Amino acid sequence: MSNPFEFNRIGRVREIGKTIVLRKYPNVQWEKTTLDNGEIKYERKVYSEDRYKTFTFNMDNKEIEEFNNAHEKQIMIDSDREQKLKTIRKPLQNTHKTNDFKKELTRGVLQGEFGVTDGNDAIPILGTFGAGPCLIVAIYESEKKSAFLTHIDASTCLDSFNRELSRLNYNPRTSQVHLYGGDSSSHDMCMDVYEIMENKGFVIVNSDIVREETDSASFAIDARNGNVYSNVNSNDLDTPNIDARLTCRGLGAGGVTGLSKIYDSRIYSSSRESSPKEDEEYTATEASSFDDNDSLLESSDITISSNELNKIINSYKSKHPLNIFNIRPSSEIAALRELVGVPRKDTSFTREEIAKCIESARSCKSQERAQIIRGEDSFQKPTSNGTDEVLMRIQKMLSTPKIESQHSP
Repeated sequence: MSNPFEFNRIGRVREIGKTIVLRKYPNVQWEKTTLDNGEIKYERKVYSEDRYKTFTFNMDNKEIEEFNNAHEKQIMIDSDREQKLKTIRKPLQNTHKTNDFKKELTRGVLQGEFGVTDGNDAIPILGTFGAGPCLIVAIYESEKKSAFLTHIDASTCLDSFNRELSRLNYNPRTSQVHLYGGDSSSHDMCMDVYEIMENKGFVIVNSDIVREETDSASFAIDARNGNVYSNVNSNDLDTPNIDARLTCRGLGAGGVTGLSKIYDSRIYSSSRESSPKEDEEYTATEASSFDDNDSLLESSDITISSNELNKIINSYKSKHPLNIFNIRPSSEIAALRELVGVPRKDTSFTREEIAKCIESARSCKSQERAQIIRGEDSFQKPTSNGTDEVLMRIQKMLSTPKIESQHSP
């Protein structure tokens, strides 16, 4: 049978006559169970693919004891965390007004992204906004005059966050950490991040997490002096190419995804007059995806070749002719996400370039795009040869390696 420890958050197994009662989970139905020859048999129904799938398990008395012990242990852990949260959660302190800085000195960080900058860089301020259940983590290292900011969402793999912290090589003793955002739905994630920072020895200056307020959190940090700002408006930050970047994040829908680098002063020289090219800022490695079935290998040169992308398009157009690159998560998007994990030597495209391609295709006809968003199935009836206009445009754009040079008609 499955390890009973997998179910330690379900609820204590209680014998009531000849039945056992288990709490219900979202999208999961737990059936009452009966005693049979000294063993306890119970069923779990999980909602998947528009129907309930039933799983049956047997637990003998020893396994029930292990199950209950694990459950009691988890209750103690949760209780300790709840008490700890009451101690550490405090309103933000020592924040400044956003009119203290100019927009051209900023770079906006969206969900699932992170940025690194320093006080001597042309862009010394990093900021983010719109964090409801998401958590904002900002760090200022006073010796290096360096700042790090990330916007962690529900699909962020915390291993990738931990990895980026190690790469920063910040001295915890000379660093100030600010944690802001999250709500009851992201309680565990917020506490996980707090404990990561605490275990590394960082000084946590602000810890306004698992908030009860209904407004979304926003935050900015200045690498020149460590000043922090709340109530940051999207108009206060230079956040180019928002649609493409959010689409990039969407390619990882349905699984756990690594953080994507949006700005790094360690790579982009402060003497550059213009901001870094967006097609240089995204690589599949920096946004590597994971799901329940596969762990994609990491590589410094992971990209997607035009040939491979065309194969995916051709493969899925026959299965999904009416909603290719639908704005909702779907199997064709999942296929693109999986393909990101395959290194290619021939002409290739970055994750963002593909996002631009998809975004351009989506906007080829505004009326049809609106139908996608509404979930209607009338979008782009296939032509006689089985290739709709969206696919034709994408394939045409893929004929040259410079996607960004292509313009929508």
